[in-house]
Amino acid sequence: MTKPNYTYKNMTDKSAKVYGRSLPVSTKTSVEMCSFLRGMSYARALKVVSNVLEFKQAVPFTRFIDGVGHRKGKMAAGRYPQKLSQHMKELLLSAKSNADDKGLSDSLVVAHICAHKAATPFHNGRQRRRAMKKTHIELVLEEFVPTTNKKVETKQKPITKETPKPKVTEMPKVESKSEVAQKPVISEPKADVAVETPKAKVEEIKVQEKSKAVEGVEQ
Repeated sequence: MTKPNYTYKNMTDKSAKVYGRSLPVSTKTSVEMCSFLRGMSYARALKVVSNVLEFKQAVPFTRFIDGVGHRKGKMAAGRYPQKLSQHMKELLLSAKSNADDKGLSDSLVVAHICAHKAATPFHNGRQRRRAMKKTHIELVLEEFVPTTNKKVETKQKPITKETPKPKVTEMPKVESKSEVAQKPVISEPKADVAVETPKAKVEEIKVQEKSKAVEGVEQ
C-alpha cells in the first residue's frame, strides 16, 4: 500500500493528521461537509457531526444542489448525511487520539480537511453492473496559538517646506465715464507770475531818461 500524499504542506510539530482511504461515501456530499467543517474548532466540529446524526442540524449544500431540498436555518439547500457523518466522527476521534499522543493541548482547530474521488470498483454478483462510491478524506488538526496584539506603527509623513505663494498685484481700478462725470472739477488758484524785464531794456530806459534830463538843462 502506497503512502498517502497530503495536499496540506504546512504541517508542523503542533499538527495531527489522519487519512480516510476509500470510504464508502459520496464524493460530492463529502466535499460539501468538508467545506462546512473547515476552520472550526475540534469540539465544535464533533458537536456538529453528532447533531447531524441526530437530525438536529443539516449540512448546508452550496455547490452540488441539484435536487436538494431547502432546510430550516440560515441556509438554502441541505441534507443529513448519516453514513458520512459516522465516518467523519471516527476520523475526528482518531485525529484527536494522534494529537494526544504528541502531547498537544485540547485547543485544536480543523486546519485542513478535503475529499478526493477514489477508485470506483463495480459491485460483484449483480446482473446490472453499477460502480461503487469511494472517497478519500484528509483531516489535519492543529494546536491553536493566540496571536499577540502588536502595536501598529503609524508612519509619519515627511516634512516638506511649503513654497511661498507669489504675491498677486492688484490692477489699478479704471474709472468709468459716468464716475468721472460725477466728480466735481476743482480749479486751483493760479499763482501771480512777476514778469521780469531784461537788463538791456532797463539800461536803455536809464540812458533815455539821462538824455532827456540833459536836454532840459541846456534849454
